[in-house]
Amino acid sequence: MFEAAFVGNRGVKLFMQENPNQGKIQGDFLQSFRELQTFVAQGAAVSANNTLVRLFGSAPEAVAAIKESILRLGEVGLAADTVDLNSYARYAQASLPDFYIRNFPQFNFLYQGTNDGRSYYDSLQLGFRRQAGGLRFAVNYTWSKVIDNVTTSGYSFDYIIDNFNLRLNRARSDFDRSHVFTAAGTYTLPVGKGRRVGGNWPRWLGALAGGWDLGLLTVWESGTVFFVSSGLRTAGTSAQAFADFTGNRNIGAVDRRGDGVYWFTPDQIARFSAPAAGEIGTSGRNAFRGPRFFNTDASLIKRFRITDRHAIHFRGEAYNLLNNVNFANPSADLSTPATLGKISSVVRSQQPGGPLGETFGGPRVVQLAARWEF
Repeated sequence: MFEAAFVGNRGVKLFMQENPNQGKIQGDFLQSFRELQTFVAQGAAVSANNTLVRLFGSAPEAVAAIKESILRLGEVGLAADTVDLNSYARYAQASLPDFYIRNFPQFNFLYQGTNDGRSYYDSLQLGFRRQAGGLRFAVNYTWSKVIDNVTTSGYSFDYIIDNFNLRLNRARSDFDRSHVFTAAGTYTLPVGKGRRVGGNWPRWLGALAGGWDLGLLTVWESGTVFFVSSGLRTAGTSAQAFADFTGNRNIGAVDRRGDGVYWFTPDQIARFSAPAAGEIGTSGRNAFRGPRFFNTDASLIKRFRITDRHAIHFRGEAYNLLNNVNFANPSADLSTPATLGKISSVVRSQQPGGPLGETFGGPRVVQLAARWEF
């Protein structure tokens, strides 16, 4: 039996947590921050109407209050927190309203549950099943794409790059896998009484060698997506901005070097850079895809009948039969350049011990089991 189908799904009004108290840095605050940046980097004069200078009295005092390192790194979001949390009492003398940075200045964060979540799933799904004698197998392939503006919500504050512009969060979902191929089958070996091989064997030999069932399961799928963080709060949100990136985003391959395993080459890593103050980073959410996953499990099963009321059930299983290494996504934080693009772990899923079909992401594991049934 062959099946082909288009499967689509639309999720609207999904639960989503937002922070309507995000810092409002665009405009006056950002302009004042950039002037202080230029003052620190080049010693350039700061305009007399600079809000931060009016707030602290002078440019050097403003730099001391905000911290020179924050200015050099362009962390305007962190600077907004510093000003609003530590120096809000100065607002009146600088003729600033209480709502200069936050809509609700009495709170740092404001968790608001909304129905602004959206998701879009489209796929081509192909399947083939066949049974012939002792052979039974099924092969399935899915080509799909999942887009959303938030993947998980409800247990923590969502990763939103701009709470005032949710379209900037629209990207491939965390669990998007473009290609998924699975194949599963069982085969009863044609050995023993009444079969092609061993039909004339002694009864004891036929009982021992016949009736074995061989099972196989293979999973082959694209890697999951991830984003590269700048490690800096260059935007108004509490989340760290994405890294800037130039060039094709379809990059990455397992590269084993003397000091470890990497996903990005040195030339690819050189394309990443920190965004400027007020920017969210050009690479975007979930712009890169990690290593693919491949696993094969096998089983060999036989039931030895002793009497009508007694039998021994034997089972041999091999998880990750080919001993393939499935690498996890690499480190993706620009603030730690020594490990950017480096893979430090492998994919691990359910531990072995269950029926065939519970894939195991570790090294090859072989186990034998016997059960007496009475």
